[in-house]
Amino acid sequence: MAPAEPCAVCVGHAALDLLGAVDRWPGPDAKLRLRSLERQGGGPAATAAVTLRRLGVSVRFAGVVGDDDVGEWVLSDLRREGINVAAVRVRRGRSSHLSLCAHDPARGTRNVLWHPGTAPDLRPRELPRTLLDGAGVVLFDGRHGEASEALAGAARRRGIPTLLDAGSLRDETLRLVRLVDACVASTDFARELAGSGRPRDMLRAVEAQGPSVAAVTLGARGALARERGGPLVRVPALRMRVVDTTGAGDAFHGAFAWGLLQGRPLAWTLRFASVVAGLKCRAAGGRRGLPTLREALRRMR
Repeated sequence: MAPAEPCAVCVGHAALDLLGAVDRWPGPDAKLRLRSLERQGGGPAATAAVTLRRLGVSVRFAGVVGDDDVGEWVLSDLRREGINVAAVRVRRGRSSHLSLCAHDPARGTRNVLWHPGTAPDLRPRELPRTLLDGAGVVLFDGRHGEASEALAGAARRRGIPTLLDAGSLRDETLRLVRLVDACVASTDFARELAGSGRPRDMLRAVEAQGPSVAAVTLGARGALARERGGPLVRVPALRMRVVDTTGAGDAFHGAFAWGLLQGRPLAWTLRFASVVAGLKCRAAGGRRGLPTLREALRRMR
């Protein structure tokens, strides 16, 4: 019998996104009719998990939800995507993460209002002992700090590559950067860390925290990365009509994790992640536009 393909483990936020399309962002005390309204799953690690699943990888997700109707919907949606949610803890009497996303299709911009809910973070002792069995990569989005640090240490002892989506500069995120093999930082995180908006300064600031692979996403300007001791790699953003950028960074991280899982070179992985993130932007919300592996590879060519 052939050995099972390695799976991905994603740890962090899972949310419900209420998505509305607008012609413009309203001013103070204004009312504005939404052109459309729908629900999609959200959350950085959860959307990265869905990205990986669309690319054909088996995925386990670890996180928390409340025992409200939002949490029930979030779990059902992840199950519909084929993601293993056995490591998600349902907090009794607590609320789940909810985001309100208004996007302007004409400009390709969006505004997000969110509430994290009241469900306490995962604790290290709540992580299943078998969570890392058969895993080929572990992705963190910075939530569940203590549990993530414990899992990152366990993954390192077992030789499993780890990746951090560093979105905002917090003490918990900085501690985790020093424990992972790869860190893909947002412009906001890297700029604040470096005290500079120059891409190379931002990359050097992330590298100084210790990961073997450091990368910075630059939105419409693409992304840059470097392996320790290697050359600088930079790729442009995919050129296409942008409908909505919600979840583009999450898709990038999921695709980057796919490259780590497959053992692809950094330059290829960075380009692949940029393509997957760009294709996501062709539709509203963080997940509807996510491509299959065949679509992404065809666009790579």
